[in-house]
Amino acid sequence: LYDPANVSGVVPPQDTAEVPVAPPELTKTLVGTSIVQGNNINTTAVIGELATYQLVVRVPEGVTNGFQIVDLLPAGMAFVDVQSVSFDANITSTLTPGTGTAPANVSVANNGGQVTFDFGNVTNSNNTANGTDPNNRITLVFRAVVLNTTGNVAGTSLVNRARGDYDDAAGNDLSTGLISAPAVSVIEPRITAAKSYTLTGTGASTGNGTSN
Repeated sequence: LYDPANVSGVVPPQDTAEVPVAPPELTKTLVGTSIVQGNNINTTAVIGELATYQLVVRVPEGVTNGFQIVDLLPAGMAFVDVQSVSFDANITSTLTPGTGTAPANVSVANNGGQVTFDFGNVTNSNNTANGTDPNNRITLVFRAVVLNTTGNVAGTSLVNRARGDYDDAAGNDLSTGLISAPAVSVIEPRITAAKSYTLTGTGASTGNGTSN
């Protein structure tokens, strides 16, 4: 046996390899609406009712640069607040979206119709390379309100979409693509009216009447 690096005129064999990094995966669910009674179930809403959404990011092992979630609310809904942001054990980020109605690292545009949650550079320190590992997630919960607009009539379907934006190692902009939560269907109260009439007197065509 010999070391080719120590033999004159012999070039040690070498090669380069590229290691692909999986993209982040984003899922979005409708947790429910704030009024559940009678005909108003957890996928329907009246004007002024709140809908709660959950965003879950599966973060690939390694570093995901410049990661943001861009949430696109439909016309007829507007952002209200962030309820919670949580990181699994293996996940850290250089920025963390706050909670409440004016959260840190969250920008709101289009009159509450577009919300950007900024996480900066996200690191997953897990070395198992297991995409289904339950410790690879970021979970964010926020609320939106159904607005009193002319378009929000009974039967209107409100679909909330979102995407994840990030940079690759070369600084190129990439995206997870748009995903959708189940729709919220607008319902309205039904107004009914009733009227009664009472006729008093002895004749068929005379007497005093009272309308209610």
